[in-house]
Amino acid sequence: MKQLEKAGWLLTQRGLGPWARVFRTPEDGKRVCVQLCIPGWGALASGGWQIPEGLGAPDLARLLGTYATRVLTPRGSTAVSGLELVTALRPPTRAVRTEAGWTSGPVEGSRPKDAFDPAPPEVPDVHPLAQDRGPGGQLVTEAWDWFRELTDDEKKTALYGVGLDVNMAFLAAAGRLTLPLSGPVHETGPVFDPKTPGS
Repeated sequence: MKQLEKAGWLLTQRGLGPWARVFRTPEDGKRVCVQLCIPGWGALASGGWQIPEGLGAPDLARLLGTYATRVLTPRGSTAVSGLELVTALRPPTRAVRTEAGWTSGPVEGSRPKDAFDPAPPEVPDVHPLAQDRGPGGQLVTEAWDWFRELTDDEKKTALYGVGLDVNMAFLAAAGRLTLPLSGPVHETGPVFDPKTPGS
């Protein structure tokens, strides 16, 4: 810590941990920060990361560097990184010009900083709508049936089974999806809108 401070680096309020961020005081409007991932402290041992066993330091640095280049700089668990992706897609604030100058204003539809109450739980197991459940507990819908088992003849002759989404329907739908970033809203007799996600 003393060496970091002597070199001009500061820690965020979270302090030093498995996923720590150090930064320098901004100069000329430019910010410099470094995200630290410390595997020896369990940074990649949990949280959804599936890192190959026995990966050396250079290969691990290359893997995380590629992830940072293609997706974003990881900041913790895969869930935290997912929230960072949503925030990067729709930042919570933007610059707003007022009579006094520029200030920070909220962006409509962005993920709020304050936590909100969760939505009510889905129907209990005894409910008729919950009778058609998969082995993992999820409700069975057409979207889960993305594959079929290979036939015996196919197993004998084919080395691999390949699945193709021929018309890219799911990917196309995801590109137009409205992100549900607000708290749950109770509606009585709502009109069905297929473009709005939610429960």
